[in-house]
Amino acid sequence: MEKINSLLRYKFKTKTQAANEIGCSRQWFTQVCNGKKIPGRKMATRISEYFDGKVTPSELMQIE
Repeated sequence: MEKINSLLRYKFKTKTQAANEIGCSRQWFTQVCNGKKIPGRKMATRISEYFDGKVTPSELMQIE
């Protein structure tokens, strides 16, 4: 789950605001950022779009 922690290197307002814009809870988004949850395809795509493609859905879903 180390790769998901890469989300923390990108700038975002707050986890609450990012989660609201992505369409998930702050708690869930925090778990994804900390590598404790792996998002499904739909949420991985939303997160990727939020970060302007700097992290890909495949990276978030840990598909190599």
